[in-house]
Amino acid sequence: MSEIPDAGHLAATAFDQVWRHGDVETVEESYADDYAVHFMGEENRLVGPDALGGYVDHLHDAFPDLAMTVEDRLVDGDRVTTRWSATGTHEGEHMGLPPTSAEVDLSGVVIDRVDESEGEIAESWIYLALPAALRQHGIEPHGAGRSE
Repeated sequence: MSEIPDAGHLAATAFDQVWRHGDVETVEESYADDYAVHFMGEENRLVGPDALGGYVDHLHDAFPDLAMTVEDRLVDGDRVTTRWSATGTHEGEHMGLPPTSAEVDLSGVVIDRVDESEGEIAESWIYLALPAALRQHGIEPHGAGRSE
């Protein structure tokens, strides 16, 4: 039996291959069959590797020059927290917004729960600095209450 990588290594490899490089062919290697990703702590979520692969494909289609950088990674038992930043040019529809050709800067955090006994990521929570990204498109988020 091959050795299962630790939580930090597994999450780092999956983030690099899937999110940064858009290699959806590797999704099934790292994510559980019943994997669930929760966005912004809301009820909206994706379930399963196919749904994740479709979302990542869509993201890379909408931002074909997407460049993601890992700013920090912390491992605590079966939880891996990755703080990241990204830039990309909005060339395709995303989140209901038509392409704007605008350069977008985004940052966020993903918390992965790893099932080390299976060597798979079982669940993720993704938090985005969405109000800042929307403002780059000239959209003032509802209830943002921004004072300058």
